[in-house]
Amino acid sequence: MTNPFWFSRVAASCRLTLNREDKCHAINEEMIESLDHYLNEIENDTTLRLVELTATGDKFFCAGGDIKSWSAYSPLDMGQKMD
Repeated sequence: MTNPFWFSRVAASCRLTLNREDKCHAINEEMIESLDHYLNEIENDTTLRLVELTATGDKFFCAGGDIKSWSAYSPLDMGQKMD
């Protein structure tokens, strides 16, 4: 499985690139966990001055939530995951 985000850094700037083009970069649980990991690192790095959020491809940025992947969860499970 490929990483749902690419992370790159040059000096005081970094770039997070959504990497799920085959699914229109729709957000699933793996992407949320990966994004949370990178954002925690970014938040704790006082040398960063710029964070760019982008996506692979040139047709779309992000389709929103991946409804198909989330449909396996009950409303209670969803609430706990979003907490």
